[in-house]
This record gives sequence, structure tokens and C-alpha cells, in this order.
Amino acid sequence: MRLFKALVVALLLGLCGNSASASELEHEGTNSGGFQEEGGLEEIEEIIGEDEEEEFTREDVTCGFMMMGMFFFIMVIFYFVNYPDDDIKRYSWSNISTTISIFCAILIFSAADEVIVVFVISPVLGEFPKGWRQVARVAAGYVIFIAWLAVAEVMIAYFAKAFCVSSRPDGRMAWVVHDSIRGDHGVPLQDLDSRATATVLPGTREKSIAKIGQLEVFVTMEDLEKEAAQRRTKSWSMLYAHMAGFAMISAGGDLQHSDFFRDDWPNSLLAVLLNVLFLLLVFWVSARLRPRGDESDMESDDEGPVEMWNENAIESEDELFCLSISFLLVQALRFQASGVLSTKAGLEPGENFGTMAILTVYGEALLFVVATVVVVFSGRTGRLADLLRGALSMAFAWCLLFASRWMFESWPLLVKLNCPPKSIPGRLILSLFLSSFAFAVIIVLDQIEDAASNEDRRVTHKIVKNVVTGLSILVGFTWETTMDGCAEAVFSTIHENERARLVSKFMGVVVILLIVLPAWRRYVLHTVFRLLKHQRDQRAAQKLADKLQRLDPKLQEDGLLDMSDSEESAPDPELTC
Repeated sequence: MRLFKALVVALLLGLCGNSASASELEHEGTNSGGFQEEGGLEEIEEIIGEDEEEEFTREDVTCGFMMMGMFFFIMVIFYFVNYPDDDIKRYSWSNISTTISIFCAILIFSAADEVIVVFVISPVLGEFPKGWRQVARVAAGYVIFIAWLAVAEVMIAYFAKAFCVSSRPDGRMAWVVHDSIRGDHGVPLQDLDSRATATVLPGTREKSIAKIGQLEVFVTMEDLEKEAAQRRTKSWSMLYAHMAGFAMISAGGDLQHSDFFRDDWPNSLLAVLLNVLFLLLVFWVSARLRPRGDESDMESDDEGPVEMWNENAIESEDELFCLSISFLLVQALRFQASGVLSTKAGLEPGENFGTMAILTVYGEALLFVVATVVVVFSGRTGRLADLLRGALSMAFAWCLLFASRWMFESWPLLVKLNCPPKSIPGRLILSLFLSSFAFAVIIVLDQIEDAASNEDRRVTHKIVKNVVTGLSILVGFTWETTMDGCAEAVFSTIHENERARLVSKFMGVVVILLIVLPAWRRYVLHTVFRLLKHQRDQRAAQKLADKLQRLDPKLQEDGLLDMSDSEESAPDPELTC
């Protein structure tokens, strides 16, 4: 920019010199003209020298690191979502989907919770209540959780259409374009442009080739209403489950910070046990309140609205249980390792912990992984086993997050650059580091799953699935913390008043969600469902091939059945037709 300015100054000096009158030149004399020319050259050299000696500020370095890191991270994401291995591609999309869900859920809950606390609870009970006011504050937290859970149950039933089972639709089967490269992927053939003629090969049932204009396109027969209801119910149940989970974390945090439970870490663990019993009681009551499906629907393969409601409600309850109990458990364990009880958000203001505390939490993360493997190999089945396995895997993720945050607090390079994890650049660096670590772990876990034998494949898949779920929670929470800090920094410059700032933050969150939520539901979650369906089709084909091979072993010997690449590539559409 300064070089451009120097060129402009030189051009103006030249024009001024050419346009000067002869009388002025004679009056000024030769020395004066030389002085002007020399002064102009000195000005140009000074400007160019300033451009060469420009120094970068701390803000320039921070922005440079941020842009380079974000560009690198986006490219890495493209590698993973287009990975040639189907399992890694599915895990990557699931990780991204869970991250966005947690990001949206905690934004909604934190904004709503802050508004309720500032405008309702604090004026009535005080900011730091004592005595009976403290008991009332803890009870209010659990009432808020019950309200979030009730809203989740009602919304799941609504989107599953369980309130109108008498008018249950018969379904709308239609041929759908099944080509992810095309812009009309997932669009029924009858909904395409009327000028395009679509013809399906005769004699086909589920998969075929359609001729759209002069181009042949792969199509599948799908139940549009059923799949739309499943996607809609799954997306909202996941979102409300995470919001209810964070409400439970807030309520359990209030209990842990009450006078009796905050004295030492065993009492904090006791608060975790009380929350476990409370959630199990709530789940038992909700199961009694939900209607049971018809026996005819239970016996058939077609999933009815009531069955869809029950299935997604149970999954939501399990998700919020694992999310909240694992967080509260890690809070108590960090209390034991550091001697400081963290805030409800997991922060320790003004505290720096030593190497022993960091290694202790990292060791606890490793122990949680070992415990998850032990529970899976024990062969225990049922809902309690699923809850235990999920809580252990998420506790591993929470330990990894907080230990890494403590490590970044004492990292000399970040201390020198003044980028602690509490700052915006520090949060961004931590998010990039943990996200890269999560994707690297996914690759290692997939290699372990592929190397497992057929007998151990199911057990290994359970372990990998639980660890990947925990890593998704880890990545989602770190990026939400980063975005929340960015929002706080932006809105702090707009309003100095606390209430006005909260209202502005709430409106900003609404605008963000209006952009993020539809994109997540339409594109990310839809891709996850498509990959899961592809996995189910592969497993069904593998089971059928194994059954045929047991019935007639000569099929494999004669070359009529070749399943050597069945787990790594999808079947050829032409052969399927």
C-alpha cells in the first residue's frame, strides 16, 4: 500500500514539474528547482523505507495463525469426509453431525439459562443464595431440567406423529435419484422437471437405472414419508437430548456446589450417585407415561409412530444420562486431583495446576477406556450396560479435554504468546488440536476394527462406536466454547449493561441457529442416515452370503459367490439390477 502511495507521489511531482510556467521556473532558479526535486526523491525513499521496515503486531500474528490453522483444518475435513474407507467416512460424518448438534444445543440452552437466571432466579433468590434459598436454587435447577425433558418428550412424539396414530399414513413409495454427485440427489422422479422424461427399467423392485432425458441415473425405491419422519424425529430428539443433558449438568453442578457437597471430593462423588438415582427414577416414570405400541406393529417390520417415539425417547434419555453423569463424575475426579472444585462450566478461574495433576487426569482418561473395553467384553446386555458403557466413554472425552486445557495453561510457548485457553486464540488452538487428535484416533480405531476377526467384529464395533461418540462430545464442546467466547467478545462491545447484552446475545444465537440448524438437518444428518443405510445393506448382504455359503459350500469353490471385497466397496448397481 505504501509502495503504491510512493508511485502516486512520484507521478504527481512529475506532473507538477511539467506544468510549471517558465516565469516561475526562472524566478525560483536552478537551486530551488533542484531542492524540490531532491525533496521529492527523499519523500519517495522515506515511504519505500517505511514499507520495507514494517513490523507485524501481535494481532497480525494471531490472525495469521488463525487463518492458517482454519485453512489446514478445513482441508483435513475434506480428506476425511471423502475417505475411501466407508467406516472412516461414516465416523467422520457422524462426528461432524454430533459436533454441530452439541454446538446448537449448548448455544440454545446457555442463552435461555442465562436469561432465566438473570431475569427470574437471581432477583428472587439472590446471586449467591445461602440456607433455604440455596436449597430452593438447587431445586429450581432440577425443575428446569424436568421442563427441558418434558419438552423433549413432547417434541419427539409430535415429530413421530404419535399423537395421530389413528390417521397413520400408508406411506408413499417412489423412485428416488440415488447419485450424490447430482444436484437432484434424493429427489423423487415424479418431482423432477416436467420437461425431463424419466423411465425406469422394467422388472425391478428396489434398485434400478432410470433414463432422465438422455442420461442414465441410478435410482432406488424408497418410502418417502417414513424416511422423512425418521430423519425429522432423529434430528430433533438428538438436539433436545443434548439440551436436556446440559440442563442436567447445570442442576447437578448446583448440587455439587452446595454447602454440604463442595467440602471435599468424596461428597462430590456422592452428589454424582444421587444424580444417577434421580435420572433412573425419572426414566422409569417416563417409560410408564409413554404408551406402548400395538402388538401388530411390534410383530411387523414396519415401525409405527408409537414405536418410533419410544425408540427415539429412550435414545435421548440414554444420551443425556451419559453426557451429564460423565461430566459430573469427571468434575469430582478433577476435584480430587487438583483440590479445586471447578465451576459448573468446568473452569478454574486463576488456577494453574502442576504436571502431576495433569498426568493424573490423563491417566484417568486411559482408565475409562480400559473400563469401557472391560464392560463390552463382559457380555452384559440391557439398558443399564449401555448406560454404563456410554458414560465411561464420554468420561474419557471429558478427562482428555480438561487435562489438555490444563496442559495448554502451562505451555511455555502459549504463555509467551499470551494465548491461554481462556482467550479466544487459545480456545481456537485447543479446538484445532483436539479435533486433529480425534480424527487421528478414528483412523487408528478403524484399523483395529478391520483387523478384528469375524467373531470379534461385533464387540470391536461396540467399543469403537462408544469411543467415537465420546470424541464427538469432545470436539463439539471445544468448538462450542470457542464460538461462545467469540459471541461474548462481540456482544461485550455493543452493550455495557448486563441485561441488554444478554438480550443481544439471545437474538444473535437465534440468527445463528436459523442458518446452522437447517443446513445440519438437510445435508449433514441426511448424509449420516444415508451412510448408515449403506452399512445396513452391506451387513444384510454379508449375512445372506454367509447363509448361502453354509447351505452350499460349493458356491464359493465354483466362484459363484465372491465376497472378498464386500466390506470395502458397495455392490455394483448394474449387477444389483
